[in-house]
Amino acid sequence: MVMGEKASFLYPIGQIWLNLLFVLLVQLLFFSISSSIANISDTKSVGKLLGFTLVIFIVTAAIAGSFMFIVLNIFGVDTSVQLGAGDATAQAAVSSIGDQIVNTFTVGDFPDVISRGHILALIVFTVFFGVTVSSLGEKGREIANWLNNMSLVFYKMVAILMKAAPLGLMAYFANLTGTYGSDLLKSYGRGLLIYYPTVLVYFFDLCCKNTNAKETHFGACCSRPDLYDIIIPGKHGKLLATLYSAGGEGPHPTVLLLHGIPGCEQNLDLAQSLRRTGFSSVIFFYRGCWGSEGIFSFEGSFEDTKAVLDFVLNDTQYNFDKNHIFFIGHSLGCVNAARMIALCSQAKDGVFLAPCDLWRIYLLGLENDDYREHLNDLLEEGIPYIHGTDEKTLTSEIKGSAGRLSISSCLQAISEKSILWISSPDDEVVSEAEETYPYIKRMKQFSPSCFKWLRVSSDHYFSNMRSQLTEDIARFLLENTDHKKSHIDQTAFETQLRKLICQQLATITLPDVASYFHISVPYASDLIRQVTGKNFTALVLEERMKESEKLLKTSNVPISKVALLSGYQEPSYFMKVFKKYFGCTPSQYRENISLK
Repeated sequence: MVMGEKASFLYPIGQIWLNLLFVLLVQLLFFSISSSIANISDTKSVGKLLGFTLVIFIVTAAIAGSFMFIVLNIFGVDTSVQLGAGDATAQAAVSSIGDQIVNTFTVGDFPDVISRGHILALIVFTVFFGVTVSSLGEKGREIANWLNNMSLVFYKMVAILMKAAPLGLMAYFANLTGTYGSDLLKSYGRGLLIYYPTVLVYFFDLCCKNTNAKETHFGACCSRPDLYDIIIPGKHGKLLATLYSAGGEGPHPTVLLLHGIPGCEQNLDLAQSLRRTGFSSVIFFYRGCWGSEGIFSFEGSFEDTKAVLDFVLNDTQYNFDKNHIFFIGHSLGCVNAARMIALCSQAKDGVFLAPCDLWRIYLLGLENDDYREHLNDLLEEGIPYIHGTDEKTLTSEIKGSAGRLSISSCLQAISEKSILWISSPDDEVVSEAEETYPYIKRMKQFSPSCFKWLRVSSDHYFSNMRSQLTEDIARFLLENTDHKKSHIDQTAFETQLRKLICQQLATITLPDVASYFHISVPYASDLIRQVTGKNFTALVLEERMKESEKLLKTSNVPISKVALLSGYQEPSYFMKVFKKYFGCTPSQYRENISLK
């Protein structure tokens, strides 16, 4: 308002920023949604998810729209300021409901679908594209990987653009304010005074109050007895930890999950999955991280890891198997995992997820400015989440460690244990060529039989393949423990398994069973054999025949319906299977029952 119309010179800056944001919007939507769907192998689950999401969207949109309509009719809206030039002519009414549906969800030309004027049509096309890629299986894998990479590119572009948001928005609104004066501020001010209180009332009163899913802190939630919040005494203060305790008879093999620089992935989903598989999982936070007391340091994080291990070894409450302890490190946490596996006799094996060795990056930075800058960036990104230190102090600690804070110093010692190393050529944090290959080469030399390297296409956090990641890790750990039979309450497992099969006689698959029990497919197959003495196919056949036998004994429904209710779409095939199983046709069986 001070500069008045002179502020118009700021218009190009603000408009350029907005235009760039709008241009990125379409591409970001397309690549993020299509890549997510393309990497889902089960297209049926995609349909269920989309259907459920659509219902939620329609219901919540209707409620929110109705609520805002009522509020606006009560308080009114100031429309005295018109930002656009041109006549406010109404568009021709759509002739029918059918036309409205067609024009909302589809467009007739491809250039229209990649415009922000038809977002819903874009989403429909994107979902269709992603499902098609997913349905191609292995043939579509390269396309899915390309979509993943492109989504990462556009996420990065948006992140860069957001750094300029203060300047862009300031320029945009300065121009508007200078052009339209105080009337604009009055209009926006009145709108904000109505909008924000309304949103808060809607969210906290209507949404939160009426939901049945009430959030409860897990430490006081009686419905989740398998989760415990634990405060572990560390050398320099209290360490916050969460235990995902396995069910059934113990003791249970135990996994300690070591996070990287705070702000990195915590792997809570991995802990939950491993708990379901039969491993008690402990996630804890180093000193100065996410609420743990003390001042963060790299050597301090290693001391904290030892403190948690001591807690596990001395515990008498949580039924840890102290002879079968696994370490899973992510990023920087791999350094602590490697050091603990090398020193701890109770450490059975380990998993390294995208290992980030800061000592090696420091050495590379002595000869390459890019690596020196990369190290500075890594430390700088973690500083906001760390208490009591700064980038300079951490750099000095790395420099003075003389290789102690490195995986390289532990390679020969950990080669005596089974190690699963998971890395990605697309990792934006770790260079495979310079930081991974040298270690992989040495590990294969030391222990070619015990070392396993899994190479996947993902980012540093494996964000596009969390389900596959947990399955691969669970399979590796199960292969390296002799506690398979004690992981799950076998009586309860068989009861639940047979009930699950009866509920889905026509469609049940082995992956469905694995997903239901949160275990890997190979482990599900092995467990079914152990518990029932049959393979999965034979067990499903047994339950189908039981159901058909019951129907034939207790009802007069036609044989075709008996087949359908027993999980068979084709009556002829059902009769063939039934005769092979019982030695007579369904009609003969029913006739023999009636004669008795």
